[in-house]
Amino acid sequence: NQTDMTAIYTYYQGYHLACKAGIHHLIGDDDATDGGIVGILGVTWYDYLKYDTGVDLYYSRYDNSDPSLTIWQIRPHAGYHFGNYYSADGSFYLEGEYNYIGIEDARLHGLKDSYHSGGLSLSNYKGPWTTTVKGWTGKKVYAVDNGGFTVYNLGEEYKAGAGISVDYAVNPKTHFKIQYDYSKFEQNGNEAYSNTVAAIFGYTF
Repeated sequence: NQTDMTAIYTYYQGYHLACKAGIHHLIGDDDATDGGIVGILGVTWYDYLKYDTGVDLYYSRYDNSDPSLTIWQIRPHAGYHFGNYYSADGSFYLEGEYNYIGIEDARLHGLKDSYHSGGLSLSNYKGPWTTTVKGWTGKKVYAVDNGGFTVYNLGEEYKAGAGISVDYAVNPKTHFKIQYDYSKFEQNGNEAYSNTVAAIFGYTF
């Protein structure tokens, strides 16, 4: 069993720059990663409803691991909006990302020094609803996903994944999201799969 707590603050400067900072804390029954902390930073430059580009940085620290385990993850990303929001199909947003994961003292933990992956997501906006489908391929360990809300902390080597989410905007400041993620990974030399469901509440102020 595991309980995750995440807090992220996003600051908008003018009409083109967004900066975020946050923290993700894990409490669970895996002794090596119980009490783990993930620091979250990100910056994005955007032209509203046209395009955006940016980079996210995640710093994960597991002090209960022997020896302690430190992971750096860098996620550059870029996206493009198209379609007509007021049409029957709504508007769309296509985003591509690359993930680099670096492990400090990797060989002491039986890991490689670095892991690489890439992915695509497509979102549809119609009225108060936003629906997103996504997929990725490559290799990940101890990865941070979904902007910092999802942390894979058990050390398996993930090889591919897909997901879907539905977001409902109650008003311009408040929204709820339900998301499902599927991943394929290797555990003890065998192929395995994971399913993750998350409920997210967001408020802008």
